Amino acid sequence: MKMANNKDSRNADSQPEDSQPEDSRAEDSRAVDSKSMASSSVGSAVLFYAPSTESRAKNILSLLAERKKACGDLREDGWIFSCQPLSKDALAQAFVRGSAIIGLCSVAILLRSLPISHKHRDSPLLCLAGSFAENDQPAAASDQPSCISCYIVSLLGWHHGGARLARELSAALATAGEEVRIIGGSASEERWGFALEDAPRGWLVEGAIDKTLKSLARGVGYSVVGEACAGFPPQKFFANARAVISSKEARGNKISSDKIGDSVIRVALGYHARGDEDIQIIPRRLSLGIGCIRGARVEDISSLVESCLDEAGVTRSALCGVASVLLKCDERGLLQFAKTWDLPLRFFSASHLQAMSVRRGLTGVEEVERAVGTPSVAEAAALSLVSVASDGMDGELLLSKRKSSFATCALAMGDRVFATSELAGEKNGCLKLLGLGPGGAMLRTAQAELALREADVVVGYSGYFSLLEQGETRADAEFIRYPIGEEEARCRAAIACARRGQNTVLLGSGDTGVYGLATLLWQVLAQEDSENNAKNNALEVLHVAGISAMHALAARVGAPLADDFCAISLSDVMTKEEQILKRIACAASGDFVLALYNPQSETRRKLLPRAFEIMRAHRALETPIAVGRLVGRKDEEVHISTLGEFQCEAVDMHTILIVGNSQTQLYCSPYGKRLYTHRGYRLAHSKS
Repeated sequence: MKMANNKDSRNADSQPEDSQPEDSRAEDSRAVDSKSMASSSVGSAVLFYAPSTESRAKNILSLLAERKKACGDLREDGWIFSCQPLSKDALAQAFVRGSAIIGLCSVAILLRSLPISHKHRDSPLLCLAGSFAENDQPAAASDQPSCISCYIVSLLGWHHGGARLARELSAALATAGEEVRIIGGSASEERWGFALEDAPRGWLVEGAIDKTLKSLARGVGYSVVGEACAGFPPQKFFANARAVISSKEARGNKISSDKIGDSVIRVALGYHARGDEDIQIIPRRLSLGIGCIRGARVEDISSLVESCLDEAGVTRSALCGVASVLLKCDERGLLQFAKTWDLPLRFFSASHLQAMSVRRGLTGVEEVERAVGTPSVAEAAALSLVSVASDGMDGELLLSKRKSSFATCALAMGDRVFATSELAGEKNGCLKLLGLGPGGAMLRTAQAELALREADVVVGYSGYFSLLEQGETRADAEFIRYPIGEEEARCRAAIACARRGQNTVLLGSGDTGVYGLATLLWQVLAQEDSENNAKNNALEVLHVAGISAMHALAARVGAPLADDFCAISLSDVMTKEEQILKRIACAASGDFVLALYNPQSETRRKLLPRAFEIMRAHRALETPIAVGRLVGRKDEEVHISTLGEFQCEAVDMHTILIVGNSQTQLYCSPYGKRLYTHRGYRLAHSKS
């Protein structure tokens, strides 16, 4: 096995994170065909095409991009579109990673290429039927297209993203004058005109969804209590209902059983809390304003909010967000409340809330105004969240200020529903430490994939960006690249972006907590807090776990880490040589399985041979060793050796070693050598 050597950087913090080195390939040169404007995407959508339909695919992609730009589409349920002639394996990988697939090919090609597993886990899969050949032209643009030029056929995932994807694709094609028909869907679309399992942006559906769909498919009638909001639901929903009852009539208890009828689906439409319906369709148009004393507990705030919701008779699911004064951006109880209730939290300056108080005639307490700079916090904040976001249209107070000994609370209602991306006000930043895993996208965690798709800014060593695949990030995400040796600069840049309210990802290879950037980031944060007297520290830091290189190698060769093991880095850039050798000796004498990170580079050539001398003094020369280079990447090399046979010369910084202990055994199978370490299981005699 040939292994090249790397020069060792003298920078005190330049060690490759989690043994996966700073990639020497050219910086990221990915070309994303679509300039999607989505601000936070649930996933990527790949247009997969046969060679004869390449021009058709690129034209569709262009239409999708133009429509998004024209509509100013900033929805969090949008899609990142790309156009790729993928191989069968690459298509399967994209599908498993969660990318929706739009096929411009035969259904048979799609179904034979994809690892379909379960209706609730599989990614959306659509097939575009018609206009396959390059010489097939869509219908000419006109006010009234004369015929259907294209069919969008839903094959998988309609209930969790496929419906929105089909509608978005249909709308884009319609801008070019094509008449499109969507084939697929559910019973609710046929009866009601919308997908109950995939409600439009800003709406929630709660209740017995599966039971309701089955009843609709059998033709069971339904009654509705509530009114439409901003044009939704469609008129078809009301026209086919057995009875439509207003919220006012329902609150007045004027509903008679003969008006609704027996054996019908009871549907509640609106934000009022109800308990006797099969389905509740809820518009997220209510905002929550909160003020609190310093040190208020999350339990105190939650108790007050729950009592306010009960008094107003509204469901918490109708809340689109919570707001307060900027002075409270680091209030622990308020931050915990928003997290526990899963609500986006926004802040407004005291001057903004004061202006809102004057404009809306809100009164407050002089003591509050002296303390925070505005007479009203809860009411003004609740109104601001749904007024500014409504393009200047004022919201209205649904419940005026209610107070306890610890907090104040108010409810406001906007003129329409709100998505998180539309909410006004400032937000606290979120910084995610993200481990890319040892190599390719298949060795990334689902949490890491989601964090990449949601990121506004991605900060990292330039080589890491070449590990990302097309569609893993938003097309409009900002990439901030740094050369090797600029670890502290990366951390400070990521912190600065997150403090500005941007959803920021700090990249590392493997797991950032294993010889990675995690400890440096916390060190920098602690220093900044100390220098600023712990002010302005309202920065949420989330560690997104990655797959460590030693676990990736162990999985390749069997189960060598099944007993007690330890990991040791042989880099003496930040750890003294004597300390490293002492640790090697202790681990070897203690019969630990060893994972050796950063074994040697072009300039560091002494420690690895000395480490093997120590281990050979404590272990048999037949002790198995697993050697992995570029594990999980395209040029991966893995082989098994022994303590006596192993040669150090070919090892470089792309390599990780696992040295077995006295209980590690070699198993030779028809598929290659494997290692496993005994844990003491006692086997019964085989009967075969």
